[in-house]
Amino acid sequence: FRYAVRTGLLDVSPAEGMAFVARSKTQDQEGKRQPFTLNAVRAFFESPLYSGSASKVRRADPGSYVSKDAIWWTGLILFHSGMRLEECGGLRGRDIQERDGVIGFIIEPSEGRSLKTVTATRFVPAHSVLVRAGLVELAKKCGDGWLFPELVADRHGTRTSALSKVFAG
Repeated sequence: FRYAVRTGLLDVSPAEGMAFVARSKTQDQEGKRQPFTLNAVRAFFESPLYSGSASKVRRADPGSYVSKDAIWWTGLILFHSGMRLEECGGLRGRDIQERDGVIGFIIEPSEGRSLKTVTATRFVPAHSVLVRAGLVELAKKCGDGWLFPELVADRHGTRTSALSKVFAG
Protein backbone atom coordinates (compact mmCIF):
# COMPACT_ATOMS: atom_id res chain seq x y z
CA PHE A 1 0.00 0.00 0.00
CA ARG A 2 3.05 2.31 0.18
CA TYR A 3 2.77 2.91 -3.56
CA ALA A 4 -0.91 3.84 -3.23
CA VAL A 5 -0.12 6.24 -0.37
CA ARG A 6 2.84 7.75 -2.23
CA THR A 7 0.77 8.35 -5.38
CA GLY A 8 -2.22 9.74 -3.50
CA LEU A 9 -4.61 6.82 -4.08
CA LEU A 10 -4.77 6.28 -0.29
CA ASP A 11 -4.04 8.54 2.67
CA VAL A 12 -2.84 5.68 4.89
CA SER A 13 -2.06 2.02 4.23
CA PRO A 14 -4.74 -0.37 5.57
CA ALA A 15 -1.88 -2.87 6.04
CA GLU A 16 0.06 -0.50 8.32
CA GLY A 17 1.11 -2.26 11.49
CA MET A 18 0.79 -5.74 10.00
CA ALA A 19 3.92 -7.85 10.02
CA PHE A 20 5.12 -10.76 7.96
CA VAL A 21 7.51 -13.08 9.74
CA ALA A 22 10.01 -14.72 7.40
CA ARG A 23 12.62 -17.33 8.26
CA SER A 24 16.17 -17.18 7.06
CA LYS A 25 17.24 -19.27 4.08
CA THR A 26 19.11 -21.64 6.38
CA GLN A 27 15.98 -22.62 8.28
CA ASP A 28 13.73 -25.54 7.34
CA GLN A 29 11.80 -23.71 4.59
CA GLU A 30 14.93 -22.48 2.78
CA GLY A 31 13.95 -19.37 0.87
CA LYS A 32 10.25 -20.23 0.58
CA ARG A 33 7.60 -17.68 1.41
CA GLN A 34 5.96 -18.25 4.74
CA PRO A 35 2.19 -18.45 5.06
CA PHE A 36 0.31 -15.60 6.66
CA THR A 37 -0.65 -16.11 10.27
CA LEU A 38 -4.32 -16.38 11.20
CA ASN A 39 -4.04 -13.01 12.97
CA ALA A 40 -2.60 -11.37 9.85
CA VAL A 41 -5.44 -12.74 7.70
CA ARG A 42 -8.02 -11.57 10.25
CA ALA A 43 -6.43 -8.12 10.41
CA PHE A 44 -6.50 -7.82 6.62
CA PHE A 45 -10.14 -8.81 6.20
CA GLU A 46 -11.24 -6.79 9.23
CA SER A 47 -9.43 -3.70 7.89
CA PRO A 48 -11.45 -0.71 6.65
CA LEU A 49 -10.84 -1.92 3.08
CA TYR A 50 -13.46 -4.63 3.79
CA SER A 51 -15.33 -3.38 6.85
CA GLY A 52 -15.84 0.16 5.57
CA SER A 53 -13.53 3.12 5.13
CA ALA A 54 -13.85 6.89 5.24
CA SER A 55 -13.59 7.28 1.43
CA LYS A 56 -11.95 5.87 -1.69
CA VAL A 57 -8.69 7.67 -0.90
CA ARG A 58 -8.91 7.27 2.89
CA ARG A 59 -9.34 3.50 2.89
CA ALA A 60 -7.29 2.96 6.05
CA ASP A 61 -9.67 5.13 8.09
CA PRO A 62 -12.85 3.46 9.39
CA GLY A 63 -16.13 4.61 7.89
CA SER A 64 -19.05 3.37 5.84
CA TYR A 65 -17.51 3.48 2.33
CA VAL A 66 -16.87 0.09 0.69
CA SER A 67 -15.71 0.02 -2.93
CA LYS A 68 -15.78 -3.37 -4.62
CA ASP A 69 -12.95 -2.45 -6.96
CA ALA A 70 -9.80 -4.28 -8.07
CA ILE A 71 -8.09 -3.94 -4.68
CA TRP A 72 -11.15 -5.24 -2.81
CA TRP A 73 -11.86 -8.15 -5.19
CA THR A 74 -8.24 -9.18 -5.70
CA GLY A 75 -7.55 -9.70 -2.00
CA LEU A 76 -10.71 -11.77 -1.69
CA ILE A 77 -10.08 -13.84 -4.82
CA LEU A 78 -6.42 -14.53 -4.06
CA PHE A 79 -7.20 -15.69 -0.54
CA HIS A 80 -10.09 -17.91 -1.57
CA SER A 81 -8.63 -19.39 -4.78
CA GLY A 82 -4.85 -19.65 -4.55
CA MET A 83 -4.56 -17.91 -7.91
CA ARG A 84 -1.47 -15.93 -8.85
CA LEU A 85 -1.88 -12.15 -8.75
CA GLU A 86 -1.41 -11.71 -12.52
CA GLU A 87 -3.90 -14.52 -13.22
CA CYS A 88 -6.46 -12.68 -11.11
CA GLY A 89 -5.71 -9.32 -12.73
CA GLY A 90 -6.05 -10.88 -16.18
CA LEU A 91 -9.57 -12.20 -15.63
CA ARG A 92 -12.36 -11.20 -17.96
CA GLY A 93 -16.04 -11.54 -17.21
CA ARG A 94 -16.27 -14.54 -19.56
CA ASP A 95 -13.66 -16.38 -17.45
CA ILE A 96 -16.19 -16.91 -14.66
CA GLN A 97 -18.25 -19.88 -15.78
CA GLU A 98 -20.27 -22.77 -14.45
CA ARG A 99 -19.01 -26.30 -15.12
CA ASP A 100 -20.99 -29.31 -13.94
CA GLY A 101 -22.89 -27.10 -11.50
CA VAL A 102 -19.74 -25.49 -10.07
CA ILE A 103 -18.99 -21.80 -10.57
CA GLY A 104 -15.33 -21.12 -11.12
CA PHE A 105 -12.54 -19.37 -12.97
CA ILE A 106 -11.24 -20.49 -16.36
CA ILE A 107 -7.50 -19.86 -16.26
CA GLU A 108 -6.03 -20.15 -19.75
CA PRO A 109 -3.85 -18.07 -22.05
CA SER A 110 -5.77 -15.44 -23.98
CA GLU A 111 -5.29 -12.05 -25.56
CA GLY A 112 -3.65 -9.83 -22.97
CA ARG A 113 -2.97 -12.72 -20.58
CA SER A 114 -0.18 -15.25 -20.57
CA LEU A 115 0.34 -17.90 -17.93
CA LYS A 116 3.45 -18.62 -15.89
CA THR A 117 3.65 -22.27 -16.97
CA VAL A 118 2.03 -24.55 -19.54
CA THR A 119 0.36 -26.50 -16.75
CA ALA A 120 -1.22 -23.36 -15.30
CA THR A 121 -4.27 -23.79 -17.57
CA ARG A 122 -7.03 -24.97 -15.25
CA PHE A 123 -10.51 -24.53 -13.79
CA VAL A 124 -10.47 -23.05 -10.28
CA PRO A 125 -13.73 -23.45 -8.34
CA ALA A 126 -14.99 -20.19 -6.86
CA HIS A 127 -15.45 -20.25 -3.09
CA SER A 128 -19.00 -19.57 -1.89
CA VAL A 129 -17.72 -16.36 -0.24
CA LEU A 130 -16.88 -15.00 -3.70
CA VAL A 131 -20.26 -16.00 -5.12
CA ARG A 132 -22.09 -14.37 -2.17
CA ALA A 133 -19.98 -11.22 -2.63
CA GLY A 134 -21.34 -10.82 -6.16
CA LEU A 135 -18.69 -12.39 -8.40
CA VAL A 136 -21.21 -13.82 -10.87
CA GLU A 137 -23.00 -10.48 -11.18
CA LEU A 138 -19.68 -8.69 -11.70
CA ALA A 139 -18.73 -11.19 -14.42
CA LYS A 140 -22.06 -10.74 -16.22
CA LYS A 141 -21.67 -6.96 -16.06
CA CYS A 142 -18.15 -7.15 -17.55
CA GLY A 143 -18.94 -9.72 -20.26
CA ASP A 144 -15.93 -10.08 -22.56
CA GLY A 145 -14.23 -7.09 -20.93
CA TRP A 146 -11.71 -7.10 -18.10
CA LEU A 147 -13.08 -7.97 -14.68
CA PHE A 148 -10.95 -5.11 -13.33
CA PRO A 149 -10.73 -2.50 -16.09
CA GLU A 150 -9.01 -0.05 -13.74
CA LEU A 151 -5.86 -2.22 -13.92
CA VAL A 152 -3.71 -0.99 -16.78
CA ALA A 153 -0.84 -2.98 -18.27
CA ASP A 154 2.64 -1.59 -17.74
CA ARG A 155 5.32 -1.49 -20.45
CA HIS A 156 5.94 -5.22 -19.91
CA GLY A 157 2.27 -6.08 -20.37
CA THR A 158 1.74 -6.80 -16.66
CA ARG A 159 -1.69 -5.63 -15.53
CA THR A 160 -1.04 -6.00 -11.80
CA SER A 161 2.33 -4.28 -11.30
CA ALA A 162 0.75 -1.28 -9.53
CA LEU A 163 -1.55 -3.58 -7.56
CA SER A 164 1.36 -5.74 -6.37
CA LYS A 165 2.97 -2.56 -5.00
CA VAL A 166 -0.28 -1.76 -3.17
CA PHE A 167 -0.38 -5.22 -1.54
CA ALA A 168 3.36 -5.12 -0.72
CA GLY A 169 2.51 -2.78 2.12
